[in-house]
Amino acid sequence: MATTQARYTQLSGSREPFLTRARENSALTIPSLITPEGHSGSSPLKQPFQSVGARGCIGLTAKAATTLMPPNEPFFRLDIEEYTLAELSSNPEARAEIEQALTMVERTASRSVETAGTRMGFSEGTMHLIVGGNVLIYVQEDLRIKIFTLDNYVVSRDPMGNEIEIITHEEVALATLPPEIAGLVEAPSEANAEGAMKAMDKTAKLYTHLVREDKVWTVKQSINDKDIPGTEGTYPIDKCPWFALRWNRIDGEDYGRSHVETILGDLKSLENLTKAILEYAAGAAKVVALVNPNGVTDEEDLSNAENFQFVSGVADDVSFLRIDKYADLQVAKNLADDLTRRIEQHFLMNSSIQRSGERVTAEEIRYMAADLEATIGAVYVQLSQEFQLPLVKITIERLVKQKRLPKLPKELVQPTVTTGIDALSRQSDLNKLDRMVAGLRDLYGPEALAAETNVGDYVKRRAAALGIDPTGLLKTPEQKEEEAQQRQQQMMMQQGLPNMINQMGGLAQKGMEANGSQGK
Repeated sequence: MATTQARYTQLSGSREPFLTRARENSALTIPSLITPEGHSGSSPLKQPFQSVGARGCIGLTAKAATTLMPPNEPFFRLDIEEYTLAELSSNPEARAEIEQALTMVERTASRSVETAGTRMGFSEGTMHLIVGGNVLIYVQEDLRIKIFTLDNYVVSRDPMGNEIEIITHEEVALATLPPEIAGLVEAPSEANAEGAMKAMDKTAKLYTHLVREDKVWTVKQSINDKDIPGTEGTYPIDKCPWFALRWNRIDGEDYGRSHVETILGDLKSLENLTKAILEYAAGAAKVVALVNPNGVTDEEDLSNAENFQFVSGVADDVSFLRIDKYADLQVAKNLADDLTRRIEQHFLMNSSIQRSGERVTAEEIRYMAADLEATIGAVYVQLSQEFQLPLVKITIERLVKQKRLPKLPKELVQPTVTTGIDALSRQSDLNKLDRMVAGLRDLYGPEALAAETNVGDYVKRRAAALGIDPTGLLKTPEQKEEEAQQRQQQMMMQQGLPNMINQMGGLAQKGMEANGSQGK
């Protein structure tokens, strides 16, 4: 049976063309992201002549990461099974209470993801997807994310695109390994201080091998092709913390294609044009004077002359070297501007939306931005199914083990991702609620709306749709009853006040009449 290292080498052959393209994409955008083979921190990197690709990748990464994992807002919701929901329809208060409890679970899980720094790792992984098209993400026990770049892992998929084998490769320092694992690697023979220093600096190849078998993933680790005892284990199929993600999936291929690859021709053209324009600008900025060798003007006198100093000579004897290519370079500049605009649109940059020199309305800008963002809506949906949904299940399972969340019945409650273009979101629920209320008001009037709707239930559902905890914000039934009693007492007092005044006036009148009769 082939060893893990031999299997890694075997699978590396199918990865090579994708890795070559990823390095080419990185060289034109962010060279330090996917470095050339053999690169180290001390090796110089060739920088591109333009920065449009880098700005586009950074901007799209921020937009995609924010869309898929919004800050301070749950990126998923827990839905109740349809039949159970139908049974609760006869009891709207119970339904509202259950939705409120599920919202608390959502906020707890989302807060755990937020505090663990998962978003930071996901943003890094998203940038690798945009530039290289592939990345491997490992969700650690504390929900932090570890990134494996394309040159550090291989993957094999079935015809449906599901991963069936994943192998990662890492260079680890022996000094950081436990003694029992470091002992598997041959140590230097020297027993002196120099030999100890060499052992500290020595590295080994650590492999993690995952294979899908029936309904579980089996995992094991080896170092320098020697299996590490105690690292064998299994993961459930739907709760494996290893995710081999792709930006654009192609049926029949083990690896995906990147966002940069779809516009690589424009990036190359812009790179060459920018280089030519910069070289022209450098040449045009160079000042070289030509002196007629048969003229009367002395070259040395001109070189030594101070400012405003008089020198004997003829002006026609001196001329300056010029590059008469300005008109030709204007064509190159116009084409470079057009390429820049197309690349910016491809990366959904706001600067490419507004037409230069013209006025556009805010609504038009929003429409064009939404239209551009819809072009990568399929990527959002794919990432939500291949990464976000399993991440939610893993997070909830680990929080239940830590007794920070109650165990949820799988047959009744299912998580649903609420981010992306086509995903069902809380904003959609909120819009539906508001449209229903507005429609009833417009059709039948405010009186019919107040008579037919349950305001308390609507407010709770609206808070759930917004992801807000209404505890302490909404009045309790006891508070409502107490306020109703106070209003009733005030009304009684207001109604009884005129009678009291009339009674007091009558008594005063009788007193005056009695005093008058006594005086007579």
